[in-house]
Amino acid sequence: TVLGRILLSGLSMAELKALYPESKLQAFTPKTPANLKALMALIEQDQQKGYGLSMGGFETGISTIAAPVFNQHGQVTAAISITVPSARIQDADVEPLVQPLGIALLPCNVEEPSSLEHWVDAAVQQMGSIDFVIHSIAWAPLEDLHGRVTDSSASGFARAMDISCHSF
Repeated sequence: TVLGRILLSGLSMAELKALYPESKLQAFTPKTPANLKALMALIEQDQQKGYGLSMGGFETGISTIAAPVFNQHGQVTAAISITVPSARIQDADVEPLVQPLGIALLPCNVEEPSSLEHWVDAAVQQMGSIDFVIHSIAWAPLEDLHGRVTDSSASGFARAMDISCHSF
């Protein structure tokens, strides 16, 4: 998926080979990259543009635009996307959707109440007001990011819920 490409964008070819030791990748549509070289080429295009675009690469009939979310160290830690039926978006419609907002990203450690307060104050100062907030935190301790969601520890789940719910 294009979201997967964005999340893989910090990896080298050697790291991709370790993740995908097969010579061929599973094809979901005729537009799915068939091998690691093709996948890496798409990842490099995404990096150059600052976003990824898939017009039927995973599922025929849908188009997805995805962008990276960086942490304070400049590493891709998440991705956001817009998915629409392919018939509803033309090439000319993509560019306005991927233009930078022209505002600085504001770091926020949601585990620290003072950081949340600072974020709100800085956001109001930068933008004048906050009309709405989209809250979407999907976080878990690194040691719990393996296997099925039911394999996560109770303490990891509790911490993830506390961070997600408290920050809201």
